[in-house]
Amino acid sequence: MMNKLWLLTLSGLLLLNGCASMNKDACLNADWRTIGFEDGSKGKHEGSISQYRKECARHGITPDLDAYLAGHREGSDRFCTPSNGFRTGQAGTVYNNSCPPALEAAFLAAHADGQQLHRLQRYLQQQQAELNKTERQLSAMESELAIQEELLIADGYTREERLEIREQIILLQMSINDGYGRLSELQQLVQQADADYQRSFRRLSARY
Repeated sequence: MMNKLWLLTLSGLLLLNGCASMNKDACLNADWRTIGFEDGSKGKHEGSISQYRKECARHGITPDLDAYLAGHREGSDRFCTPSNGFRTGQAGTVYNNSCPPALEAAFLAAHADGQQLHRLQRYLQQQQAELNKTERQLSAMESELAIQEELLIADGYTREERLEIREQIILLQMSINDGYGRLSELQQLVQQADADYQRSFRRLSARY
């Protein structure tokens, strides 16, 4: 009895994860209604059964289509809600056209709102990453400038070598000035992007 329960559990995991082919026992013992429910509740299209058909056909076994579709409908009812549409859109999850017509319009509207918030968040993250990169570059240039300024007054250098060091200092100072100009722009962009995201987050979160 325990072996059969273990086999059923393993078969379900293989089906849901799509990580291995179904063997004959898995096809024979599959609970197609449960498999359909899991697929539907995860937003998988009902056409996913075609893969199970292909796997089980190798063993001369045909999945129970009616049971799978009945389970899929139940799972879709759980998945295809406006709140879940917003959540999946916000997470950047692609919609697989799995919802029935009666639920799809509301789900898609919420999913679009979630995608809008996702885009705003991604833009904020990109600008913040660029700001952090610029700060690191400025820190490195300022450290190098300090080294070059110490070399300029250190003993043991010829006049020509000091001129080269001086030129390097001038170039570093110009790059640092440009970097701080870029830093100021990025700080403004991050501030605006954060304000846009927070405003949309409050508005949309209250809706769903």
